[in-house]
Amino acid sequence: MQACLKRLLRGEGVPPFGQNARDLMDSTEDPESGSRQLARVVLRDLGLTSQVLRVVNSSYYNRSGRRIISVSHAISMLGRDTVRTLVAGLRFVETYARRSPGLRELMTYSLLSAAHVQQAAIAVGYARPEEAYICGLFRNLGEVLMARYYGLEYADVLLLMQQDGVPLRVAARRIFEFDFDEIGPGIAEFWNLPDQVRMCTGGGRGALSADQRCLASLTNFGYELTASLYRYKDGPGHRVPKTIITPTGRRYNLTPLDLDRITDRAIIDTRRTLNVLQMPAAAVAFEAQVEQARAVLGAPPEPGVMACDLDEVQAALEITGARLDSADFEVGSFIHDLLEVLTGSGSFDRSVFALMSEDGHSVRGRLAAGPDAGVALAAFQFSLEQGDPLLHACIERRQDLWINREIDPRFEASRVFAALEPEHAAAFPIVVDGVVAGVLYADRKSSLPDSELRDAVDRMRRLIALALGKTRSSARMAR
Repeated sequence: MQACLKRLLRGEGVPPFGQNARDLMDSTEDPESGSRQLARVVLRDLGLTSQVLRVVNSSYYNRSGRRIISVSHAISMLGRDTVRTLVAGLRFVETYARRSPGLRELMTYSLLSAAHVQQAAIAVGYARPEEAYICGLFRNLGEVLMARYYGLEYADVLLLMQQDGVPLRVAARRIFEFDFDEIGPGIAEFWNLPDQVRMCTGGGRGALSADQRCLASLTNFGYELTASLYRYKDGPGHRVPKTIITPTGRRYNLTPLDLDRITDRAIIDTRRTLNVLQMPAAAVAFEAQVEQARAVLGAPPEPGVMACDLDEVQAALEITGARLDSADFEVGSFIHDLLEVLTGSGSFDRSVFALMSEDGHSVRGRLAAGPDAGVALAAFQFSLEQGDPLLHACIERRQDLWINREIDPRFEASRVFAALEPEHAAAFPIVVDGVVAGVLYADRKSSLPDSELRDAVDRMRRLIALALGKTRSSARMAR
């Protein structure tokens, strides 16, 4: 468990759904959207909620030592610009779907569980239903992260459940020698999440006070109810909850009417989100996960460094490029999705789109994707008046740069390398109306992909240039 925990702590955390991330980025650009409106978008997604609470409870932002659980409070403290930068650096659930069986379904399971927990909290008079919702959202944190980072082993767990008819906890112990509820609290503690969240990720272990026992009972109820309704209808782990511990410490016996109200209201609350994500509640069924597990185990194992998938790059470019002429075209989300193509396909570890200042004297990162993209975005701010060799070659001489630092010392004096410390990097000028308008930068720890990728990157660069040109033309027409 300690070895797995170390790997999880080095990772990015829980990825969000791409559509939810884009909705949040759009909302941050709307001056009419307040913290509560942004919070509603964040709370639709375990990935977004975990990232926001993780950052706001870090030592950099939270100096008081009092851990924050309210998402609207967290957004007020961070500010919309920080939230946007944070989201811009995230990779999406869809990036890992082929290698992590049922990851998208597990995220949907989290959302349904949270909705059941919130409605149950209202039913028994728990004073903080939104807090209960968040704890319900994090209830299966350990399983989500293990599915994300240990896709093959997690697939073995699912097949063992089906073949031997054993519950999830038993199957996980056979494969990993621990169950997923044991690893969730360690992650929550490292992320400095509130104590009640940490407790609930472990299934309520360590609940002492009446309030804690009530909250643990609520989150376990929502988790088990979702499992009995959607996930394990005819399989292992089927158990219909019957009681909840109330805030006063008494046991409340649920009636069929109570269950109907809770499930009906939860469906209403989640229907719009599930429709947008094209994820029906039935998608969380255990049988669907098992089929994905078989597909994953039949595929080649994932290498330590993801290989570049040129077919995936070309297909993604076709889909994204078609949006240029759509009525709801928005340049920020368009460019961000292109950056996701670079990182999600395994071509690069992280990528940045940097825009030239109006006076042409500096360049600054505007959008980013990949692990630690937020760091790269904040660091990519450079003056062009100081003669940086990499930026001069890319912007002034308009060169496409593919740099292996082990054998190419030409750019070792670059402030870009000093700030980002890449092992291999690439930079491409973006030209609009004959003028360099920005830079597409990407880097990678392992060797750069072969030359066949260059045509795809060149096409991507042209799409970004077209998007910027279209936006400028629209602005001129508006004036």
